[in-house]
Amino acid sequence: MPFAKGPTVLPTAFCILSGILAELSTTSIRSNECPGLQVLVDPATVKEGDRVTLTCSTTCSLSNNPTYIWYRNSQPVTNKHTATGNTLTIISITYGDTGYYSCAVRGHEGPPSPAVCVMTCWGVAYNPESMCALKGSSVELHSYYSYPPGYTVQDTFWFISDSKNTDLKTNAHYAGRVTYTGSTSNHTLSIRSLNLGDSKDYALRFTTNKNGKWSGVFVPLSVTGLQVLVDPATVKEGDRVTLTCSTTCSLSNNPTYIWYRNSQPVSNQHTSGNMHIIYILYSASPEDAGKYSCAVEGYESLISPESSLNVTYAPRNTTVSVSPPGDIKEGDSVTLTCSSDANPPAHTYSWYKKSGDQSSVVGSDQNYRFENINSEQRGHYYCVAQNGIGQDTSSEVEINVEYAPRNTTVSISPSGDIKEGDSVTLTCSSDANPPVHTYTWHRKNPYPNWVGQGQNVNITAEHSIHYYCTAKNKHGSSVSNDTYLDVHYNPKNTTASVHPSGEVVEGESVSLTCHSDANPPVQNYTWYSHRQGAMSAQLGEGQSYNISNVRAEHSGHYYCTAENKHGASNSSAMLLNVLYSPRNISVSPLSDLKDSVTLTCRSDANPAAHGYTWYRETDDGTVVQGTGMSLSFAAGLSGRYHCEAQNQVGSRNSTAVWVFLAVVFENGDF
Repeated sequence: MPFAKGPTVLPTAFCILSGILAELSTTSIRSNECPGLQVLVDPATVKEGDRVTLTCSTTCSLSNNPTYIWYRNSQPVTNKHTATGNTLTIISITYGDTGYYSCAVRGHEGPPSPAVCVMTCWGVAYNPESMCALKGSSVELHSYYSYPPGYTVQDTFWFISDSKNTDLKTNAHYAGRVTYTGSTSNHTLSIRSLNLGDSKDYALRFTTNKNGKWSGVFVPLSVTGLQVLVDPATVKEGDRVTLTCSTTCSLSNNPTYIWYRNSQPVSNQHTSGNMHIIYILYSASPEDAGKYSCAVEGYESLISPESSLNVTYAPRNTTVSVSPPGDIKEGDSVTLTCSSDANPPAHTYSWYKKSGDQSSVVGSDQNYRFENINSEQRGHYYCVAQNGIGQDTSSEVEINVEYAPRNTTVSISPSGDIKEGDSVTLTCSSDANPPVHTYTWHRKNPYPNWVGQGQNVNITAEHSIHYYCTAKNKHGSSVSNDTYLDVHYNPKNTTASVHPSGEVVEGESVSLTCHSDANPPVQNYTWYSHRQGAMSAQLGEGQSYNISNVRAEHSGHYYCTAENKHGASNSSAMLLNVLYSPRNISVSPLSDLKDSVTLTCRSDANPAAHGYTWYRETDDGTVVQGTGMSLSFAAGLSGRYHCEAQNQVGSRNSTAVWVFLAVVFENGDF
């Protein structure tokens, strides 16, 4: 390109087309290289009759006001169209104006700009120009093709990049899954039951008469499955979790995603964005754990594989179960089991027995077993379950050990002395679980006699006797020991006896004994004698009163008094009759002694003398003169007379008396 000579001032900067050599002076000049020419069509979509303006555009203003040249189908445009500057205007376009337009700068005609089709050309357009579809779904690839007037389309088909223009329908991989639909300007490819092998580049090819053939550029189709990404897959309760319904490409049409947990739909309240592609748990709970899957709305049957979310948490809902259930009897085998909801499962268990406010450790396994359980093991038990995150304590469970009555006893109320006639309550007590439901009372006298029922029985104290009770519940019965009801009373039935019994002879020893029925036994015995016409005289104390060498004057009535702390009782009077042989024998005359004499023999004897014998003492000896209490004889029988008195104890003679000349002298004096 020539430049003017002389002192002309050169520009400090200018624009040149890419690939054109510029001659520059030694003066420093900055150049801007344009990347090339480009044809712009206005309007972009053209139909017959429209006014069309084409602009040969650059990214900078070329220097020296260049002249532009226009081409249609690589041939210069005729002058019927208006060319001004860098624009070409077609006032009313017709199909004859159809073609590919390009432009160039005069003097630099090669190469021209890229050609742009105006109105109708050979070509294929796609909508969309790329596609991502879901495995198992169906897809439609829409194409719009064009060709110059005067041609007739004879065949249209789709092919893939590696099939060398082979109709897709003839490919066994697509057998039964491909259909074509379309008209003279559009053609649609439908593929059903997409699989990952369908991810390829697809293009439309059409042929016309006049040996016209055209293939469009390739449209990439990506087939993807759904996959749930869980981040992180294992969390602690309360942590944040993000779940993403992931694909290997971005699905077309901005689909909406549906989420499932354990095959059940979940609410979208945790999803992010309008499409719900991300599911966020800001504070994961154990209820959020499970297997998650996702699907695209409208394609719910094409659900993704499941991915697990594991939420770990400390034990909770810890409970104690008792086996076997129901009543526990002493001697049974019983197992307590500690159960807890925990993730990971509880690895440590501790068992406690509670006593008041205190608890003591009794076991350390998940199961706590009682072999041959006894009543001492009853009480409240609970367990603590622990894993690596924390621990939880169960509620208490009561172990109620049932057993038959035992340690059955009888108590008496009131306590202390019980007197005859008092009201007394007998109470039966027993250790039993469940409590005794039946009490039965008996007394021994000496054989058992039924008294009554009930834990308490009221009686009137009559006499001392043994009582016992039987306590019964559903597991058995127990009998108390005999309990003696000791009934106190005043001395009664008090009697006095003499030993030896029978007749008492003067000179013997006699023992008087007082007997009395009393409770408590008699503490004091007192002896009294009572003679007719005289006051009772106290003789002594003690249960027995002994008389050695008893004499006649001891004869009389005797009685005793028996006394305990409740009172006293007198025996009936007992006669002590002392027998003795006759004594104090005397002879006395009973007549005036004139014609005859009567002598009477008198004596003191017990029993009274039952026989008398009279004797007369002569020089020749003693002669029995007669018997009987009195002796009568003639006055001429003088002499010494005496009598002998006899009873069952013995006999004794009187003092002799003289009978002389019918005059009686005491002691033989006359």
